[in-house]
Order: sequence, then C-alpha cells, then structure tokens
Amino acid sequence: MADSPRMDATIKDHYEDNPDTYWALLDRLALAMDNVVAESAHLIFWHSMKMNQHGETVERLEAMGWKCNPFPLIWFKSDGSGIAPDPQRGPRQVYEAAIFASRGDRKITQEGCVANCFPYPGRRDGAIHASEKPYAMLRHFMRMICDEYSFVLDPTCGSGNALKVAEDLGAHHVLGLEQLSEFWQIARDNWSKRGE
Repeated sequence: MADSPRMDATIKDHYEDNPDTYWALLDRLALAMDNVVAESAHLIFWHSMKMNQHGETVERLEAMGWKCNPFPLIWFKSDGSGIAPDPQRGPRQVYEAAIFASRGDRKITQEGCVANCFPYPGRRDGAIHASEKPYAMLRHFMRMICDEYSFVLDPTCGSGNALKVAEDLGAHHVLGLEQLSEFWQIARDNWSKRGE
C-alpha cells in the first residue's frame, strides 16, 4: 500500500495503488475462486481499514463464500512507526489489519488459537519492500492455519516472506505470484534467506 510508514529511499515502492486497481483485484479473486481456492480453506487478507473500503471488502469476500471473522488480525507497530495523515487533527496510524476468513469448515492447526494482535517494530533494518510484512509477525498468525496439508498461494508476494513462513511451517506446497518483475526478483533473492 502506498501509505506505508517507511519512507526510506532504499525501500522500493511503486505499486499502482488506487481504488480501481484494488476493486479490480477483488473481482479477479471472485472469478478465480473455484480454480485457486480449495473448498475448505483459510484467507488472511491485508487491506486498508478505511471505513468504506473495509466494509465493502468484507461484503465482497462473503459474497464469494468466505466467512469473515468480525475481528481483524492486527500488526501493532510497537516502535510507534506509522504515518500521520493529518498530524494537526488526528493520530498516527501504527497498525495494519487483515481480514481472517475461512471457506468450508477448515479448522485451525494443532497449535490452536493465537492472539489476534502481534506487536512488532514497523521500521526494520533490511526491509526491501514498502508493504513488506515481517517474518515474525506473519509466522505468529500463519501458524494457526499452515501445516503439512496446506497449499499456500500468495498472489501479491512482494518480498516473499509469507511464502518463506509457509515453507518453514511445513506447507505441502507454496506458490507466489508477483505482477512487477522487480519485486518478483526481490522475492526470488529473498527466498533462500530464513528468519526475519
């Protein structure tokens, strides 16, 4: 997302980030559901919490057959990093949210429930992607849903961290897609690294 808190010249960020692109991607997911999503599956969907975008996103996902948990997964940027869109009138945005959804009756893994909020710094040495999610945070949430029976698809794989987490959690198969060749190369270069 373009509203990333990190404005470091070394971090690459030139995704097309506008409402038309966002809704078009959701439409693509709806069209591809029967081809790319198992009848029993989980979804972690990172998105903006803007009021109209969140509500409509939930409605569209539910129309596709997803059952959306009413409480989002939260990455709290524990170092206080984030953007302040209007610092004279409102607070700094120090969290990112994901819709947690299921299709069919897929149960969580034997690791069981985890907290729906995970504190982890937003500014990290070595971050290479503006929307990059940290390995430790992804591992916290994905251990609920990823095991040796999992087939994991990340259709906007960016840095590839979610794929690395899935493989480390023993997923049967992982697949990442990336629209921009520059980020695809970053994900490939990052694939062999482990940890944060």
